[in-house]
Amino acid sequence: MNKKTMIKLAGASAAVAIAAAVGVGVWANPIGADAAVEWSDVTVSDSTYGSVFNVPSREVTVAGEQYTAVSSVIFPDGRAVSSENIVLSQAGKYTVRYTVTDKGGKTYFEEESFVVKHATFSFEKEGTTAQYVEGYSYPGYDTESDGLMVRLQEQDTLSFSGMITIPKEEDKTIYLADFFVTPDEVGSADAKTIDFVFTDVTDSSKFLRIQINVNAGDSDSADGWWAMYTYVLAAGDGQILKGLEGTTNLHENDGYGGVVVSNSFYAVGKNKMPTDPSLNGYKIGYNPVSQVVTINDRFIIDLDDKAYFGGLADVQWKGFTSDKVRLTVYAENYKKQSANFLLRSVKDIVLNGTIVEDDEAPTITIDTEYDTDKMP
Repeated sequence: MNKKTMIKLAGASAAVAIAAAVGVGVWANPIGADAAVEWSDVTVSDSTYGSVFNVPSREVTVAGEQYTAVSSVIFPDGRAVSSENIVLSQAGKYTVRYTVTDKGGKTYFEEESFVVKHATFSFEKEGTTAQYVEGYSYPGYDTESDGLMVRLQEQDTLSFSGMITIPKEEDKTIYLADFFVTPDEVGSADAKTIDFVFTDVTDSSKFLRIQINVNAGDSDSADGWWAMYTYVLAAGDGQILKGLEGTTNLHENDGYGGVVVSNSFYAVGKNKMPTDPSLNGYKIGYNPVSQVVTINDRFIIDLDDKAYFGGLADVQWKGFTSDKVRLTVYAENYKKQSANFLLRSVKDIVLNGTIVEDDEAPTITIDTEYDTDKMP
């Protein structure tokens, strides 16, 4: 019977980790173990995000025979790349692994590490801004909030470099993000849609998307009933965005339905009267065991329930590959120059602009017929 085991990709790619776990190859770290093994000196230093790292070559002498080591660079997300020149496209700890196999078939390795740091978040378009604020109050109100004030230009994306941990075996709601919209003008929406996308750091094809919509057609005014409400849908990769309105009304990718939240993109409330938007925010929750997605603790959808994803074109979503994800945020259906919102929190992310590094590798789960208790 297969046994399930969790493997942390600390300084090794998934392929290397799995191969070692099932006994493929013999690894012998020579440090302190074999005086006949001598490695040439090499120095690697901490570097900057986006720069090019030239992998230094290395020689090793084993029992008087000299060999040229083969190098690979392990990225912070566990991905391994073999190349002489590496673009440092992730923040965190990199490991250069040198390996050599002697004439007797014995393999030796040695590692050197360095760190690349990067700002918490990034965006691309001129005009987009993101600034940490303390004690922010929406004009006309006294409630104070701390967080990342974002003014996001159309067709731009706010991307976070830090990793969010979602323990795969934790059977409870994990709150991933908390925000509220801050329109430039009371009674007028900046944009009609905001999307939060959480993507697995080891497998970019695996993602969870939460979409918040205003049902207002082409209007950007608060003249209609729609101004008091927003609608929330969710889906995993390969799924149609869906959300349950009430107990029976299932909406599918329609942009005007889903779970109804009495919060506004117009800074208005009941009877379309101006309302402090900080009192009407959005708190995104996700249970990695049940695959239930929530907004403000209200059920949006169960991603692996055939009651909602049981059609011929549907798939049931089983969660992320690893326990680490990254967040991107973008808006759609713009009515103004920028979509404005304040992020009060993102799980595991410091929003005050601190330079960060991803120093904890993701963990993946594999099924194997081998006895995991006896694995090296």
